[in-house]
Amino acid sequence: MDLEDVRDLLFRETFAATFDAATAELPSDRVNVSLDVERIASPLQLQIIQIPASPNDQAAGVAMYQFYVPIPIGVSEAAADEVRRLLPAVNLVAPLMGFNLHEDEGFVYFRYVLLTPASATAGPTIARTVWLIYFTLDNLAADVAEVAAGHRTAAQVLDDDA
Repeated sequence: MDLEDVRDLLFRETFAATFDAATAELPSDRVNVSLDVERIASPLQLQIIQIPASPNDQAAGVAMYQFYVPIPIGVSEAAADEVRRLLPAVNLVAPLMGFNLHEDEGFVYFRYVLLTPASATAGPTIARTVWLIYFTLDNLAADVAEVAAGHRTAAQVLDDDA
């Protein structure tokens, strides 16, 4: 499925979505989707790219789409261990696993890779995946932000969700 078609499909699903064609600075086409999640200050930007298959790839006949959301959650060194404790547990209860800590830059992001048959129409599956990512971030990102800011511990967040 062409990423311009993905943008159009997501627009029909009521998401604000734009398409950026590949350039010298942007190595592949990308769809940007604005996600207004509760308790996070600014809209999050979901980036969707199609991962090109290599000729040596064992996944012939499979289309791969990467969903990536940099979350504006800075993680202080003091809170990094708590965030490292929290993220695996949050990923276990999330509809889609994907919360990660960028160790070098000190921020939280969400990344998910979707595999679909290359011959199938991936549009409906991509749309459902975007909805699941939105639901996941809307329900869990603020808790991660509170731990990253040092306002709560991983244990407190996990006890609240029990």
